[in-house]
Amino acid sequence: MFVKTAFPGDIVTVDAKTIRSGKKIAFLAVELRKNDSKDVIAHGQHTKYLL
Repeated sequence: MFVKTAFPGDIVTVDAKTIRSGKKIAFLAVELRKNDSKDVIAHGQHTKYLL
């Protein structure tokens, strides 16, 4: 989900975390921030199948 805009030249920091991991499935979350990690510009979730 996009929250704010980022422009060319902005420094964007990505923070990714594993929320939960089992034997075959992992749940992850990510946040993208700009301006020294003060403004959230996007966040999302991902489900991953593990072989």
